[in-house]
Amino acid sequence: MNAQKNKRIPVSEKTKEKIDRLGNKGETYDELLNKMAECYEKQKLKQELKEQGVSKEAIKQIMKSEKDIEEGKTRSWSEVKEEL
Repeated sequence: MNAQKNKRIPVSEKTKEKIDRLGNKGETYDELLNKMAECYEKQKLKQELKEQGVSKEAIKQIMKSEKDIEEGKTRSWSEVKEEL
């Protein structure tokens, strides 16, 4: 059995209202919080790359590549070799 155990996260009423405004109809708090965490992780990565002196253009390409991977827009090594 793979049942998820729900956890309670205490937040102020003001914070709950902010979170509620960010969500879409039918979206669970779990889904919304996961989206928020992913967004935060991406922003954190951008900041770390910037601090390491990576150019804005390179950061933009890295983020685009990451999005392509998430969306399954990738090719296998054998597909690339055939193209070459």
